[in-house]
Amino acid sequence: MPNAIPERVFAAIPPAITPSALDELTKILAASAAEADATGRLSWDSIETVHEAGLLTATVSERFGGREIDFGSYVDAYAAMGEGDPAVALVALMTSMQHSAVASGVTWPTDVYEQVLQDSAKRPVLVNTARSEPALGASERGGQLATTAHKTERGWVINGRKAFVTGSELLDWHVVLIALPDEGGLARAFVPGNDPGIEVIQSWDGIGMRASSTHDVVYREVEIPDEHLIPSTGGTGPAIIGAMFGIGLSAIYLGVARAARNALVKFLNERVPASLGAPLATVERLQDATGEVTAELIVAEEVLHSATTQLSQGVEPDATRIAATKLISTRASINVVQESLRIAGSYGLSGSGPIQRHLRDVLCARPNPPQEDVAIRRLGINSLAEAHWRLNNSTLRDNNA
Repeated sequence: MPNAIPERVFAAIPPAITPSALDELTKILAASAAEADATGRLSWDSIETVHEAGLLTATVSERFGGREIDFGSYVDAYAAMGEGDPAVALVALMTSMQHSAVASGVTWPTDVYEQVLQDSAKRPVLVNTARSEPALGASERGGQLATTAHKTERGWVINGRKAFVTGSELLDWHVVLIALPDEGGLARAFVPGNDPGIEVIQSWDGIGMRASSTHDVVYREVEIPDEHLIPSTGGTGPAIIGAMFGIGLSAIYLGVARAARNALVKFLNERVPASLGAPLATVERLQDATGEVTAELIVAEEVLHSATTQLSQGVEPDATRIAATKLISTRASINVVQESLRIAGSYGLSGSGPIQRHLRDVLCARPNPPQEDVAIRRLGINSLAEAHWRLNNSTLRDNNA
């Protein structure tokens, strides 16, 4: 029976979420971020650090022995990871979302999730959903899936190709969204990452998030038992899942923005031109420019924390408001990094400095769902519909008066 997982099957690692612990985590991840970016290889040492900090499993349900950190700590943790190495943070977020889904009642095969929890007590376990496909682009824009499963005497056989599978090379489990041509409808197939029918195609050539291992994955004649295939509507699941994904992404990119602002501040304090005889930080126009980016960063962080406060108070997640939060946060993040690079001048563009890397990374916020045009259209439609409803109700009341 799916999700019939025994209670307290997991000895959770206490999440390290104090300010000092998160500062230390940022420093450790940042130490290898430049090399990971240069090589395009995800740092396994950094993944282990996140695991040891208890953050890969911080959203495991208390029913299974998890700690379920509060929303505010969740945002602080992902901002700290994003400031250190956003590629690592993105991979961790994908795994975190899987645990959140189970905690919210999304069905998983019992034996698979038990195995994930048991292994997570000993080592990092990475899981992600494979949704997008090369011919479809972003999954939330619809389209017919080409990845399929067909029934056999022993279970199911899966064939197809998925795109943009973050963490692809190191995943322990793939949750593959598939079509069922013979039966009709969609399903989620749970595939172990070491299945011989899986091939990771080194397709990710983005200029940002280079170490996120967001490659294509091909599934050839992958066999799974009956119980490892769960019927699906293809939706995003409970509203809280979308909310946690949106605020997690927002936190990561605001972390990148803070890293860029901090790099700018460090440069302005350390650079002493001979013609000035004092640090650049003493120049009033540079002080004003730095104040502008700092103010924008603080406001965006406040917007994000306001959203998490509402969630912590039990307010039902509003997909439109979460989309607006992500929109505001990522726009601010991009602008803060761009302005930091502009203020830093030649240093900002230097390949040996970090700001150009932060700019490449933060620009990856744009294609992450909900994408900007989708969020804006949703906000517009909902606002117009709400205004129309109010106008009609007002007219109805006037006519009945």
